[in-house]
Amino acid sequence: MWRRALLLALLPLVGCGPKEVTTLNASAPEPTVPTQWQLHNEPRAKASIAAPIDWRTPQQEKNEMAGGTGQVETDPNSILDMGGSAAGSLPPGPMSVSPTFEEPRTGNALVLRKKGMVGETSFPTRITVEYETVAGGTSLAEQAKKVEGKFPGLKSSEQLSLAIGPVQKLVHRVKSRDGETGTIVSYVVVDKEDVWNVRFQTEQDQATVTSVCDQVMETFRPLK
Repeated sequence: MWRRALLLALLPLVGCGPKEVTTLNASAPEPTVPTQWQLHNEPRAKASIAAPIDWRTPQQEKNEMAGGTGQVETDPNSILDMGGSAAGSLPPGPMSVSPTFEEPRTGNALVLRKKGMVGETSFPTRITVEYETVAGGTSLAEQAKKVEGKFPGLKSSEQLSLAIGPVQKLVHRVKSRDGETGTIVSYVVVDKEDVWNVRFQTEQDQATVTSVCDQVMETFRPLK
């Protein structure tokens, strides 16, 4: 009888190993920002990232249209416009239907739009850095799985080793319900409880984003 009681007491412990939690390199060097690129620090997204100067925040666009000059911080209210999803390199093959994706509706994000893009309806060309926290910590594999299921048409998924640590890169080729095709490349970054999803998207030539996305991600740094 006592053996049976002991076995029942031990059963809940079976398979309950330590939770896998991904951590980044805390001593990553400062990024090298190429000439004609601009560094964007966004405390609300707890991230810093550099991009070519023709990628601007919505507030910078408004400032330019109003005839202003100088650097302007992202206005969280300017993120409320509708957009597409993210970006990626496009291997050949059939595309899957995806609904038009909306830009984040919170202040925990940074949005950069490429100058000169007109007539886009489903997957407007942009870079989006979204931030969230997961209580108790999480793993890169777990968060990458979520992004993998967010969009249809997954073409590739690979883990990259950047200066900040491991990053998962996912490439989707999608088609919206209104017939527009899109390129989506997502980079998932995890540091214990902190999670970033950096999405590149376009419905233009795929090279619009694929020619810069890896280099942009080399400049990504968490803001603590």
